Amino acid sequence: MLRFLIDYVGIAAAVAGLLISLAKIYDAVTDPLIGVLSDRTHSRWGRRRPYLLWGGLLSALSFVAIFQLGALAASEWKVAAAVVVLLLNATGYALFNVPYLAMPAEMTPDYHERTRLMSFRVAAVAAGQLFASSVGPLLIVWFGGGVQGHAATSWFLGAIIAISALVCFQGTRGAPLVAFRPTEFS
Repeated sequence: MLRFLIDYVGIAAAVAGLLISLAKIYDAVTDPLIGVLSDRTHSRWGRRRPYLLWGGLLSALSFVAIFQLGALAASEWKVAAAVVVLLLNATGYALFNVPYLAMPAEMTPDYHERTRLMSFRVAAVAAGQLFASSVGPLLIVWFGGGVQGHAATSWFLGAIIAISALVCFQGTRGAPLVAFRPTEFS
């Protein structure tokens, strides 16, 4: 992403690095807030599952949007647009990830079963990173390279993100619905 912002969007390296850093700091601030929000959510889908759906879809769309920024290379709005899509991406990821990580503790009281559930997540993340980092560059070249190749590849990978989120949402359909119980720290 950093290389794309520098080479194809035309954002100075220091500015692009700062933008990505700011998105990470934003994520660190929003994660606890999203945790509290998902703790207190009451819905027909449970308190965590709506975030899997909406956070996953926002992650997919904002991921695609990041790699459409190449069209703004000559625009004075490219930095502002990059800020917006990077923050949307951080928001979508946090909306999905924070409730997703909280769910196993509610799905089973058994330590070993929770560990097994989390091992699927770790394996999926590793497989996704391996796939994106090894196949992604090949797809960029296959789709024509440059801005066009990145944009087309982002649609392909964005679809995988969206499908993965939908699978998680559907796959947790039978998860226990745990009601919020305030504690002295809530």
